Amino acid sequence: MATAGFGYAIFSAAMTLGRFNGDYLTNRLGAKKLMNYGLVIAIIGFSFLLLENIPLSLLGFAIIGFGYSTVVPILFAESARKSKKSPALGLASVATLGYTGFLLGPVIMGWIAEWQSLTFSFGMLLLITVIALITHLKS
Repeated sequence: MATAGFGYAIFSAAMTLGRFNGDYLTNRLGAKKLMNYGLVIAIIGFSFLLLENIPLSLLGFAIIGFGYSTVVPILFAESARKSKKSPALGLASVATLGYTGFLLGPVIMGWIAEWQSLTFSFGMLLLITVIALITHLKS
């Protein structure tokens, strides 16, 4: 258990590094393509977590952080751009959902981990990310 906090630290560091390069990548690849790539990268990272191997899990957290690093800023930008009422309302809606997930996500993940296992709860996040990718590909 001495390594339990390393996953979050590695995830956060990778997300920070990815965000530093996010504008460059968005300009170079385009938001839609970068969102798809980010979700695919996160899916690969979640696959590492399912192996239940500490070094591979830490690598998986880094991959997830890098994959998701540009997804959230793209969602914020798109919500403001595509809102039918106003950019502020679109951004506020997505921010509210995001913060709700930020607060409730760990509680729900903990409940699922107690009910089944931590690996199962990460598998659920993998499934949600796959659904997000499929949904985004259809849009």
